[in-house]
Order: sequence, then structure tokens, then C-alpha cells
Amino acid sequence: MAYEDACFDHAGDGILAAQFLARMQSMAFVRDDLRGIVLDAAAAMPTESRLRTVVDEVVGWVDQGRSWTDIRTLVMERHGNDDFTDVRPNTAWVVTGLLCGTDFSWRILITNNCGEDCDSSTASVGALLGILDPASIDHKWLAPIGRDLVLNDGVVDLDHPTTLDGFTDLVVDLAQRLDEQIGPDPAQVAAEADAFDPDEHAFTIKQASGTPTGSSGPAVTSAACHAPARPAPNSTWSRPPSVGGGTGCRPASGTTGC
Repeated sequence: MAYEDACFDHAGDGILAAQFLARMQSMAFVRDDLRGIVLDAAAAMPTESRLRTVVDEVVGWVDQGRSWTDIRTLVMERHGNDDFTDVRPNTAWVVTGLLCGTDFSWRILITNNCGEDCDSSTASVGALLGILDPASIDHKWLAPIGRDLVLNDGVVDLDHPTTLDGFTDLVVDLAQRLDEQIGPDPAQVAAEADAFDPDEHAFTIKQASGTPTGSSGPAVTSAACHAPARPAPNSTWSRPPSVGGGTGCRPASGTTGC
């Protein structure tokens, strides 16, 4: 599922990062050893990927007793660039916070203070720690949020629980009902993931009026509308100009990954 979601607007290490985080969070439901979770989640990444490299480097530096500030300096020297959303440094901050911190607050603060795309990296750390031990979250982080489930004004005609607790119960109940109906089968899930065909997710677009001929063009299926095939681990991508707030990526030579 992490692959299918990420491949819509990411590629290369961008997809591997989503899978890495998903694996860690999945393990957190049944394990409590952070270092082991990080190592086992990273072990599923291709050894030649730059994302695997930076995760292995951070784990090694933590084992050497380096401080989180030293680790940040080393990561930026080796992997830093002018793209603050690059998944390699930002995934490094996730691992740094998890392994250098000693409690919930310290871990999210380390990750946040590493900077870059820190809203995403800090949220990833907080989500994982919340799965491991909800009671570890200090009240000072929960108090400003409260327990109410507040939806955007644009979300209408949706019958939903009024509290976060109620929403959590709803998700847990859904998972239990799905297990009863189809039963968890990891082997089948893995096989289906490997057989994912991006062409099955293509959609058709129609040219708008105002073409050079002054008329609407025929309906066409654009390659840009296909979820990309599984890329090579070291694919390089660049971010195109934003269109309507989009953050999709496109291939380019000599550029950093998205």
C-alpha cells in the first residue's frame, strides 16, 4: 500500500522512504525495540540505494556515541543539498531522533531541530512513538490539540465520530471486521504488491479548448497520468514547476531525488 500511494507523486528513494516508514510503524504494533525496528525496516531496502546508505550511516554513528548535532553535520556534508524536501536527509533525521532521544519529547525535538522538511519528519517520529506507547506522549503536546475530531470546512456530508478516541475505535473495529472477513495473509499481500501494475491505474484526460487549432483535442491517455513503474533504486528526479499546488516529480538527469 505504501508503494501504491507513494508512486503517484514520488520515485526512487521517495518510494523507498514511504515503505521504510510504513514498515517501522507496522512493526511498532508488535515490537518495542526501536533499534531493531529501524534495522529490520532498513534491511528490506536495496543495499545500493542512497536511502539505505544514509540510514546505515546514522545507525553506525549512533553506535559510535556521536551526538545528534554531530550526526546532523555529517549527514549534511554527505547528503545535503538545496532541496529541503530530499528524503535522504529527512529520513536521517527520523532515525536520528528515534535513536538519540530517550523519551517522546526529546525524540521529536531532536528530529524537529534537525530542520529541513521537519513537519513531515517530526510527524513520522511522533506517529511511530504513539503506536509504541501512547502513554509516553507528554500532556503538554496533547493539551493544545484536545480530543475533538475537527474536519476541514470543505469536508461535508460525512458521518464521523466527534472525538479522536471515537475515530480510533472506528479504525480498530474496521480492522477487526476485515480480518474476520478475509483474514490476514502476508504471503498473499506480498505477492499482490509485487504484481502491482501501474497501467491498471491509468486514467484518461481530454485536452481543453484553446489548442493551437482552436478546438478541443481528442481524448487521450497520457503517459504522465500513469503511476510510474517501479524505478531503479538510484533514479534521479527533479520537481517541476508547481501546478495548482501540486508537488509531483519528473525524471531529469543530474538532479537530486524528490
